[in-house]
Amino acid sequence: MRRGQAMTAPRTSSLGATVEAQSIRRYCDIVFGYLDGLVPIRLLPETGTPDQKPRLEFPGTASVTDRLISIASAAAEQQRGVFVVPGTVISPGSAKAKDIQQTGVILVDLDHGDISAKFAHLAQYVGPPSLEVASGGVADDGQTKLHLYWRLTEAAVGTDAARVAALRGMLASKVAGDPAFGSIHQPIRVAGTIHGKNGRRTGVRILSDRPREYELTEIAEAIAAMPPMPGLPVPQDRARRCPGGRTPHDLARTRIAAGGVNGETRFVALSKVIGHWIRNARRGVCTIEEAWTAVEDHNAAMIAPPWEVTYLRREFDALLARTPLKRAPCACRRSRNKSRLRLL
Repeated sequence: MRRGQAMTAPRTSSLGATVEAQSIRRYCDIVFGYLDGLVPIRLLPETGTPDQKPRLEFPGTASVTDRLISIASAAAEQQRGVFVVPGTVISPGSAKAKDIQQTGVILVDLDHGDISAKFAHLAQYVGPPSLEVASGGVADDGQTKLHLYWRLTEAAVGTDAARVAALRGMLASKVAGDPAFGSIHQPIRVAGTIHGKNGRRTGVRILSDRPREYELTEIAEAIAAMPPMPGLPVPQDRARRCPGGRTPHDLARTRIAAGGVNGETRFVALSKVIGHWIRNARRGVCTIEEAWTAVEDHNAAMIAPPWEVTYLRREFDALLARTPLKRAPCACRRSRNKSRLRLL
């Protein structure tokens, strides 16, 4: 906890769970301390409890801490979880991806697999997280599920906020974290509140609080350079199996903007395109050099704004390292009007 700050007595709900006001204060300081605007608070019915209508509030950054403390115990008694979008909006009423204007943290949700090994991998390549939170859940093997936050040195605004969303998606993909947090508007549980899935109540606890901050460009480079966790399966093209997702062929005709405003983030779209071309190279349909050229051309033509080539190449190489190639003559078809390779 912060030095010099008076401790606040825990609030115990009638259900026996404890709200830690001091943890809520520290959590809000880290997540919202550098931000301006309105914070989307979401009170959501817990999984495995009776259905009820979600609630959405928009306090300002100056008042969000007190508001969360005041509603946390009542929310637990009503079998609602207390969540926030870790960012701010300008106007109340909507907290979709296009509405998020600022964020101050990069985060990942580790909810399955060898969570301890994933934590160690992230700490080694990205750096120790500024905040480590036990989400209240327990994985199948008994390990504590974690939310990890890396605090930025200043607010990421506009296109930088969209860049943070892409980095969150990249981070999750490399350690098999929850991919939902690749969306900038994904809500997350507030530390110090109560987790109550299936009627079982546990505290959302701060495990570690480090006075460390990260400059966006530097942490972006570290995330891009971080190798995937050993043993993770080669990513599959989920869009081919999911009717609602865009396939690589769809993406060849769809311009994807920052912030997920097209219903798909730039990171997800580029991951599909990179995977498609590496599979083509693996099958011997084209050379790896031509696959890379196709990815570069797609990024320049169909991603707004395009990813920096350095990050694009690192993600390409990371996926390539997990995908063995066949050596075969190139059979790629080229457009008659453009040099850009067509998706086959």
